[in-house]
This record gives sequence, structure tokens and C-alpha cells, in this order.
Amino acid sequence: MNSQTLLNLVVILIALLGGFYQFYLKPRLDILGFGREIQSINNEYCKKVPQLSACEKSVLHQPTGLLFLACSNPQSRLHWIPGVGRLNATGASWDDYVATYDPKTSTITRLDALGFESPRGLSLHGMDVVPSAADPSELFIFLVNHRAPLNDLPKNVGADSVIEIFKTKLGSKAMTHIKTVKDPVILTPNDIVGSPDGKTFYFTNDHDSKVGLTRELDPILGTSKSSVGHCDIEKGCHYAIQNLQGSNGIAKAPNGTFYVANVISGGVSVLEAQADNTLVLTDFIPTDRPMDNLSIDSEGFLWAAAFPDVWTTLMKHFADPTFPSPTTALRFSANDDANATLRGEKYKVETIFEDDGHVASGISTVVYDVKRNLLFLSKLVIHQPSGLVYLACSTPESRAHWLPTMSQLNSTGASTKDYVAIYNPTTSDITRLTTPDFNNGRGLSVHGMDVVPSASDPDVLFVYLINHRIPLGNKSAAEVGADSVIEIFKTTVGGKVLEHIRTVEDPTVIIAPNDVVGSADGTSFYFTNDHGSRVGLSRYLELFGQKQSSVGYCHVESGCKFALTNTHASNGIAVAPNGTLYVADCVYGGVTVLEKQMDNTLVVTDTIKTEYALDNLAVDADGQLWASATPKVLMVVEHMKHPELSSPSAAYRISINTGVNAFYGEKYKVEKVFEDDGQVMTGITSVAYDSERNRLFIHGIASTKMLVCSL
Repeated sequence: MNSQTLLNLVVILIALLGGFYQFYLKPRLDILGFGREIQSINNEYCKKVPQLSACEKSVLHQPTGLLFLACSNPQSRLHWIPGVGRLNATGASWDDYVATYDPKTSTITRLDALGFESPRGLSLHGMDVVPSAADPSELFIFLVNHRAPLNDLPKNVGADSVIEIFKTKLGSKAMTHIKTVKDPVILTPNDIVGSPDGKTFYFTNDHDSKVGLTRELDPILGTSKSSVGHCDIEKGCHYAIQNLQGSNGIAKAPNGTFYVANVISGGVSVLEAQADNTLVLTDFIPTDRPMDNLSIDSEGFLWAAAFPDVWTTLMKHFADPTFPSPTTALRFSANDDANATLRGEKYKVETIFEDDGHVASGISTVVYDVKRNLLFLSKLVIHQPSGLVYLACSTPESRAHWLPTMSQLNSTGASTKDYVAIYNPTTSDITRLTTPDFNNGRGLSVHGMDVVPSASDPDVLFVYLINHRIPLGNKSAAEVGADSVIEIFKTTVGGKVLEHIRTVEDPTVIIAPNDVVGSADGTSFYFTNDHGSRVGLSRYLELFGQKQSSVGYCHVESGCKFALTNTHASNGIAVAPNGTLYVADCVYGGVTVLEKQMDNTLVVTDTIKTEYALDNLAVDADGQLWASATPKVLMVVEHMKHPELSSPSAAYRISINTGVNAFYGEKYKVEKVFEDDGQVMTGITSVAYDSERNRLFIHGIASTKMLVCSL
């Protein structure tokens, strides 16, 4: 091959690559949002409702203003979303539910599913709520239910999806099951629109196969393999239209026009129903971003939840719900501008709402209430705190006598009536939770605590408490140390009672427990042992660098074991949404980063250095790690013995370093956000940050007050 021929081939290759980039790759990157600047549009006056989590679809009942939502729980969504290929059925929730939200009173009602006796449960996706033609106070509820397959693994055959039809009445707290509709045409259902007779419906299939390589290639190749199906519970199901691209949300206008959102390339397909219930494509409305669910308001405007940054939503936010995902709400209408119509711009597409993910993250549905001027945004995955602060409390006098972690073992001065309290920073109300069924006779002497929303019902909370009990028998506490256990309680968000579930005892592993992180099912937890023994000279060897502390793991049925041994001065422990655990060093400072293994042991993957010694840790809703710190360790030791003495305090915020120093090996950014000489706040041992409301809560195990700061 001569040089001229080679040169010609290179020129042709460059031209082909340039054409590929210009006509295929660049448009795809533009649609996916690469390089797009996210605007802040109408996101100033928004109210979050944290109790409604993981609600994929919401439907407005316009006459009453009630919002109906199809909800799951965030933990389940991390494992089981067949629409995006998440098929880990062992982590799925099968008790998803429909809830109503009254924005006027902020009342949330979870509807009981009467007559629904299927052992395969509910795992919800799309939904429609339609007033009955015979009685407008009766409502038909159509639900996409992604069941796990019976005789094979989901990764091999996909979900066994069906449509469930329920009926309810306005104001009711229950919905009655009518029918389960199963058909081969109901292949990969995503969203649904029902009829006022409760017998027929249209639905989207977002792919033409449940699993497989061709399905995974659809978004990359831009193939048109999705569809819309139609079912009649008496006549069966058939395809209404096939060969659509990326069919997702579906909505129906009062005049009978159907709209289907494209989640691959953006845009809306406009469809007309025929006499045989098939659909024909009559128009297409392009958009510059992919879209999820659609809705139509009472004035006929079409609304869409859209993804301005698809990569962040799919690859980061879905994997870690605390990672902000930008969101957009689009409104579509007929273009009344004569000049625009002449230019072929038949439809007007307006961005009504946009946010970088810090106000509204990863929304999947937009619903507008024209009458009340309310825009509702709901989402697939969300984890936001209620704003309530839970505290494990004792008295300063008791702490001066009985603090086993500091070897203060004068049991005669100990309190056995410690308690958990709730502080509402909005109202400044303090509620002391009662424990009416905790009657073991040995009381509560609390230390570390964790409060975890239940995986099956986010309104239910599991409360894990370290209880340093006074030992039984003839020997004193000074001789044998505390008889420490982990107590597990259950309560509800804002509830006033703790229901005792179990006392977990294992003196061979639960040796000197300091802090705890619990699971969302109330059955397992990790905890730190701050020393390797309860009493004795060996406890003080930690001060000279000896590694004698540990992290333990317990399951209420299989028992306890050491997850990691030979750690140094382990104190606070926290877990991130992605499962990473962090443990604080209360002598030399720093945080140990740990990863959980299949057998629930832990391995060290990294360390984060800090200037000061650390106590308790917490992870905020944005995924940042917070640590209470001790500038002068000896002064805090004296403060623990004599609470009237002041002790300097500090608080760190730790995050992934995205600045220029990251290029020089500084992986973590450690910021000192609070420091005091002890005159404002003394001896702090815990900090927690409410990122939604910009509140920093600071407290100490022997402090006489809690400090609330705005950053």
C-alpha cells in the first residue's frame, strides 16, 4: 500500500468518524444532557413531604385536590425496578401501597388493600385513578404490579408483571381488589391509563423483551421496540401500536387523544384511538431531553417529568439516592403564535420547573392542580428526614457517675430511667417517648443509638439503643464493668411510644459497646466496642496506640460475631446509603472507611485523617459525613467527670474532594464547620445536619443543653 492510498484511507476514516460524531453521537450526548447547564426555575417555594418516599406515579383527583400515589420504599427501589433492569428480587418489597395526600391538611392516608390475597404481593410502578362513570365518588385504581417469577430467577426471565384493578370511594381508607389481569401482551408494562367502567385500559411496554442483550442495547442503538397494549378484562389483550421508541408514561386527554413519552430520545408521540382500540400515530412533539411520566391538567395542558441529566440520574442517583439528580417539569400546549405555527412549531414546550437536584431530585411524575395552583413532583427514589431529631438522654448527674466507656463505674449514682426524646425544631416541641412494655427490671442507661425507617413501611422506625446495665451478682461494677446489651424498639414517625422488640445479649462479642447502626428490618446491626475489655489496665493501652477495639455484628436469629478486630479506639459508627461504613477514632482522630462482605464481616478500604479526636458520626441527606470532634481530649475527660467544667468542641464535615487538591491525592475534603472554646457549647459528642432545612444539631453526652445552628 503506497503512501497516497494510506493517506486517502485516513481521510476517509476521519470523515466517517466525524460524520458518526456529528450525526449520531453528538445528538445522543445532547439528549442525555452532557454539558447541559441546569437552571433554577420556580424552585424557591417548594415543600417536601418526606413521609411519601419512593412513589413512582402520582395522580390528581381534580375535584377534591387529593393526590393518589403508588409508593414503595427506597431500599426496595435500589434492588427491584424491572423497567431499568434491576432484578434482585431478594431485596424487593412486596408490600408496596397506594397512599393519598391532602395538601390542604398535609394528611397522608395509606389505603388498605382489601380482598387482595395474593401471596406474591404488590411491587408497584405505573398507576391511574379514574372516577366511575356510574358514580363519580367511586374510583377505579389501575396498578402495574411487577411480581417476581415463580419458577425461575428474575435475571433469567425478568419480572412476571400484571395489572391489578382496585376500587375505592372518596375519603375511604381502603381499596377493594377487583381483578388481576395477566396476558403475554403485558410484557414489560411501565404506565397505564384506565377507563371509567373499570374494565379496559391502555398501557405502555417500555421494551419488547424482559431480559437480554437486545434490551440493553435499545437505549444505545435507539431502536424502536416498545409498544402500547390494550386490554379488556372480558375479551383479552392485544397490541394497540408497536415499534415505538422508549415508551414510558402515557396520558389521555378529555378528547380521547393519547400521549406517550419517549424515555430514550425525548419527545411525545400523539396517538388517536380507532374503533378496534388500536392506536395510530398522528403527530410527534420533539423535546431536548428524555421524559418519564405524563399527566394532563384540568385545562388540557400536558405535563411531563423530564431528565436534563440522564447519566447522573441512572448511574449515580439510582445507585445512591442521596446523590442529587437534576429534574425538569415541562408543559405542552397548542401554539397560538401565528408566526410560530407558520414555521411548523405546532406545539409550545415550556420549562415550568427546573432544579439541580437539591430541591427536587430524580422526579418521575409531575402533576399540576390548576384550581389550587399547586405543582406536585414525585419520584422513584427519595430519602429525606422528617426534620425530627431523636435523642438518647440521661441526666448530667448520672453521667458523672455512670459512663462505662470512660470507666466511670459508680453504679450507686447511675440513672436507670434514661429515655429517648424527640425534638421538633419547627415547633420547638419536645416529646419524651414512653416504654410501657419494657419491664425487665433493670431499666435503661443509654449510650449510642440509631433510628432506621422500616423497609416495609417508612412511617415505622426501628430504634436501636446501647444499654449499659448495672451488673448482677456479688461483684461490683468497678470489678466486672457494665453488663451492656443492645435494645431494639419500634415506633412511628412522630409517635410517643417505644414498643420493645428484643434485648440482644452476647457478653463475648458485645463487650464495651459505644455506638450502633441498625438495619431496616429490625433484625440486625453493627456496633463498635471502644475497648477490648470492660475493666482493667489493658483499657488504657489504647492511649499508647494499642489496637484493642473492634466492630461487631449481630443478627437476632443467628447471633453475634466480630466483623472487624484490632481497630483503634473505635467510637462513632455511621453507614452511607451505598452501604459503606465509617468508624471514628476517639484518641488519635480520623475515620476508618469499611466495606461489608457477603458474610457481614468488614474490610478496611480507606482512612480519612483529621486533626482532632472524633466521637459520633452521622451522614446527612446529601451523603456528607459529619463528626463531632474533641480539640483537647484531657479537658473532655474532666468534663465527663465534672459536667460543670467547660471543654472545647468542634464539628467536621467530610466529603469527596472535587477541588484542585483532588489531583494531588487529597481524596477527601475535611472542613471544620464549628468550633468553640466551651463557652457556647461544651463537650459535644454528636452532631447531625439537616441539609434540607440547613440546621446543625449539636449535643454532648454530659451537656445540659442542645445547640441548634444555621450554617
